[in-house]
Amino acid sequence: MGADATTPNSRNQVGKALHQAMRIYDIEYRLRFRTVPGEAVQIHFLVDSNRIGPYALHNVAAGIPLALAAFRIGQDNSPEG
Repeated sequence: MGADATTPNSRNQVGKALHQAMRIYDIEYRLRFRTVPGEAVQIHFLVDSNRIGPYALHNVAAGIPLALAAFRIGQDNSPEG
């Protein structure tokens, strides 16, 4: 983090960076990568039927609170609630 931080640029680096960001939350999540030739790397958070994003790698952290809010709303509205 900070001025010395670098943007992850491989699937492995992105996965590790997201894992670091998500590990503090007590939720189950999965990463799925899809390659689109000629496209910049973008991150989408899929929560139930909601698609949150896209976020560029340098801004992906901005999507985490929104994805968590969508997850929690879904949990509150589930039959197990």
